[in-house]
Amino acid sequence: MSRDLRVVASSLTAIRVGALLWIAWTLLAAPSSWGAAPPIRVGYLGTSGDAGIFIAVEKGYFTDQGLTVSLERFGIGADQM
Repeated sequence: MSRDLRVVASSLTAIRVGALLWIAWTLLAAPSSWGAAPPIRVGYLGTSGDAGIFIAVEKGYFTDQGLTVSLERFGIGADQM
């Protein structure tokens, strides 16, 4: 193989490696560059069936996933609409 062909092959390999690194970096960095998720309003009625929501908030399950949750109590089920 001539010297010119080796230089071209080496350059193409460097371009391919650079492109793969750029793609990997873009995919890994994408979620953090999207910004914070908008706040989520969660309504509850104050029954025992709502316990899971409060436990999840207290244990930080929502914040671990990057979610901001605000709890809002409703007087009756129709208020949730």
